[in-house]
Formats: sequence, C-alpha cells, structure tokens
Amino acid sequence: MKNLIQILVGLIISAMLFSCAHTNDLAKHNVQGSTMHFKEVVKPAAKSVLIERSSSTDTKKSKKTEDVVLGILTSVGTGFIEADKQNKLEEAIDTKDMLHSIAGKLSESINSYLDVAAVEKISDKPDYFCSVVLEEVKLLMSNNSVSLYVHSTASITKRTTGEMVWENSETKTIPLEDNTGNTTKNKSLENVFSAIQLAALDPNQIKKLVEDAADDVGTYMAETLREDVVEANKEKLGKK
Repeated sequence: MKNLIQILVGLIISAMLFSCAHTNDLAKHNVQGSTMHFKEVVKPAAKSVLIERSSSTDTKKSKKTEDVVLGILTSVGTGFIEADKQNKLEEAIDTKDMLHSIAGKLSESINSYLDVAAVEKISDKPDYFCSVVLEEVKLLMSNNSVSLYVHSTASITKRTTGEMVWENSETKTIPLEDNTGNTTKNKSLENVFSAIQLAALDPNQIKKLVEDAADDVGTYMAETLREDVVEANKEKLGKK
C-alpha cells in the first residue's frame, strides 16, 4: 500500500511538472507582425559547466586503463578528472555562448513564423518580451562517451498585461561527436577514446563541439515554436 501511494504521488508530481513545462496561448494573442524584445539569461547554476562522471559497468582492466590515461581519480565511488583537465574544459566551455546559440535558433523561428520586429530597448515599449534562459549545463563523462546535458527554457509574455503567451522547456543530453579528424590506432584506449579526445582537444575545438550541441537544443526549441504556431493558426481558423 505504501509503495502504491508513493507511485501515485510520483505520477501526480510528474503530471504537475509536465503541465508546467509547456504553454501555447498564441491563438489568443496577436503576436503576428508585432514588436518583441529578446532577452538572454544565464541562471547561477549554469554560470559554468558542471563536470560529472557517469556510472560505468566496464571491466577492471578498462577501468585501470582509464585511470592511467585520462587521469580520473576515484573516491567513494565518485569519479572526477584531474584539476588541470577540469579547468581546461571549464574555461573552454562558455555557457553564455551556448545560450546565445540556443536563443539564436529560437529567434530565427520566431522571425520566420511570426514575422516580429525586434526591439532593442524596453523603453521602446515592445508588444511582447521573449526570454531565453539557460538553467543548467553538465558535461557527463563515462568510459566510452562524453555527453552534454542542457536544460533551457523560453517564454513569450505580453508587456502590457504580463500574460504568459508561450512557454517551453527543453532538457537534452547530446553525445559529443568528434569532427576534428583526430583518430587513434591504440586498441587499448578504445573504451576511453571519447573522453581522452575531449581532454586533449584544442580549446577552440572543444568550444565548437559544445556550440554544435547547443545548436541542437535551439533547433528543438525552434521546432516546438513552429509546431505551436501551426496549432494556433488551426485554432484561430476553427473559431471563424
């Protein structure tokens, strides 16, 4: 009975969180051809990337190889990379640039499907505000992969009333794929190839990989906006 109650509570909470994750009231507002002020916000938790070691089920042999080559130190079951490598990754990953990439994709979608005119200053009294927020960024490293976890939210609100017109949340874990042309022929490093490559890359190459991943998140956000515009137009036509 106790387990059943816990499951039901979990389902209710999940439903509440899901219901708050997306709002589409575009059909109720005249956003088409309006003016809009765009804002980008990096939350404190996303000021810098958080590097985490994913759990692994690899053999002791591959684990030993990883410790020697990558420099991963293990304490009470939690792994982390050496300070110099961590600093290099943190310095190379600019979360502001990541947010700018995400916001850029959404802005393109808004301009394409809602034909808004961007307004630089709030004092110019735009019709709507569009806020894109970077909530959290994590670099997840395991023995055989490196992924970027990104949580970003976006919203469109009406300036004169404060009404929420559109809201969306995207949480994605995107594998970082090497496109630098670097290769290795050492079979013993096969399980730690991705992690080793990332730590050895030039800072500009790391930045490029991360920004490509951020573009993917922005693309998801932009596609959601497009789909919502379609639904809003159908709703408006249905009322006529």
